[in-house]
Amino acid sequence: MAPQLPYEILSNIASRVPKEKLINCALVCKHWTEAFLDAFWHETKFEEVNIMKEMSTESNMGRVCFKNAHRVRELTLDCVPLDDMKNFSKLQRIYSGIKSLDYLDPYTAHQGFYIINWGSWKLLSRLRMEFEYSVPVIFEKLFTKLSELPSLTHLTLEAVSGYPGYDDEQTISWQDIDCLHNTLPQLEFLKCTYTFEPISRNDIDKIKHVTPVHALTSMHHKHDYVDASWIFYLALKLPNLIHIEFEDGLKDDHMDPMSYNQKHYLEDIKLLATLDQFFPRLQSAVTFTGSQNGWPFSIFYDTLQHFGVKISNVRVYDCRFPGGPLDGHDRCMRPISESLQISWQELTFSHFHIPITTNFLSYPNLVELRMESRYDIEIDIVIDKCPVLKVLNLYNSKICLSRLPLYRLSEHPLKKLRLIRCETNAHVLKYVSVCCKTLSILKLSSVQLYGLRFKKTGQLVLDMPFTQLNTLILFSIQLNCSPVKSFAIEQLDNVGTDQSNSSRKQQTTRSNWYHTSLIKTGKISKMSAWELGKRDIEYAEKYYQSFIRRKGYEKKFGNMGQYRGGYLQKRFWKRDLQLGTLVLRFKSVKNSFFDFGRFC
Repeated sequence: MAPQLPYEILSNIASRVPKEKLINCALVCKHWTEAFLDAFWHETKFEEVNIMKEMSTESNMGRVCFKNAHRVRELTLDCVPLDDMKNFSKLQRIYSGIKSLDYLDPYTAHQGFYIINWGSWKLLSRLRMEFEYSVPVIFEKLFTKLSELPSLTHLTLEAVSGYPGYDDEQTISWQDIDCLHNTLPQLEFLKCTYTFEPISRNDIDKIKHVTPVHALTSMHHKHDYVDASWIFYLALKLPNLIHIEFEDGLKDDHMDPMSYNQKHYLEDIKLLATLDQFFPRLQSAVTFTGSQNGWPFSIFYDTLQHFGVKISNVRVYDCRFPGGPLDGHDRCMRPISESLQISWQELTFSHFHIPITTNFLSYPNLVELRMESRYDIEIDIVIDKCPVLKVLNLYNSKICLSRLPLYRLSEHPLKKLRLIRCETNAHVLKYVSVCCKTLSILKLSSVQLYGLRFKKTGQLVLDMPFTQLNTLILFSIQLNCSPVKSFAIEQLDNVGTDQSNSSRKQQTTRSNWYHTSLIKTGKISKMSAWELGKRDIEYAEKYYQSFIRRKGYEKKFGNMGQYRGGYLQKRFWKRDLQLGTLVLRFKSVKNSFFDFGRFC
């Protein structure tokens, strides 16, 4: 019998169980049934079927999806025909308790949306609507209909193209945005992917008299068109923003950043400086270095500094134009570098071939940094310039050192290091071990090791002798573009002994050996890492005592058992010993994992 857990705890457990297992869990006992069925039916989607006709037939009302409608909280209507609108009110009665709705327009000139009696969904607090570009939206009429939703606080307006190469997209004016906020002053979150329409300089005086709304705290818009006039309007209209985000519009044809007339630079700064305040509550921002029309976001960050806004969390992407983004990136980051605590910096489209850290800024309060760049990243400079950094995530980069073999005299407090799709070598990891003795989590995923060779013993050692890990995660380690299939994780048994005691016993090394292979079940194959037993380890150790001779002998047998990506079936694991073993040596490792969830 299951323990009598409170319903709230059971619901929380149910929300974390894969959907295909929820029904089985619901059968455990009567006490579990309600919570797990609620979780199973929490999200329901109707896609390209005429649900209206099904509901009009009473015999269909016994279907399980309708019998459990009272459990549904998130509903998706995806291209559902709305030709029989008299039955839509019945759908609203059946699913009266929904709090979240995704409404994806079926390309019917939005007639369905305008006919729906939205006010009957009293509990609806989140609404996402997706409209086709080719059918213009009458924004004022749209917002008037939305005003019928008394609980609506989160709104997303998505503009999509149903035709390849269709570029005649509808824009949204500042008057439309003003109408939206005045009609729905209770909104707390707004995401709109319609492109901003340029604001006439003659409208600036009108904008100065807009009525602020105070509920909205998070705003997302495309960066296809942004300029000082739009930032001026948003700062006046939305004084309580905590998060602002300008996301990529993914246009096929990118405008030249030089299209921005530099003579307007000082004018833009002066315009924003006339404000009484500038997003005084702002804590986080996501921007590019420049908008599609070439407006530099460094003006936005300079204005934050001018008004003394201490923003703590920023993501800055390069603007994807050849030439110049590195300078734009630094100009964005410099005004806020002292207040930043969390930063995500992506510079993947630059054509420069110098280390990104050559001019790396100092971040005295930064505790978490994610960098994605095709530049070289000199990890010692990052550590030096971020003295309180706790979490470092590096992506798509070549990780190196600016100097060898110098080490820091003081310890660095780094606790988590993740290298994802990176290149690096043993010197980098040993440097981290020496300088970051508090490191507790290390993830190496799709990491290419360069400048390294297996020894005559057939082993390659990555030595991190001062590192005591709580968690080690490995996935797809490669050497010279070939996957490493055999691993040994070495650690000292007596980590807790007094290291200053000269009379201590000689420390012993504890080794765990692993092999990666593909396991095939029917037509499905997946990666697996299994731990070698004692006898297998003894065989491997003897093999490497005469590695050169045994390696030549094994090659005579070819690739027997190989059947995907060079990986062998588990029973042929001994043939992989000729490729060498990667030895990862730590002071201690509490938990280690091989992350193959995304391999197949």
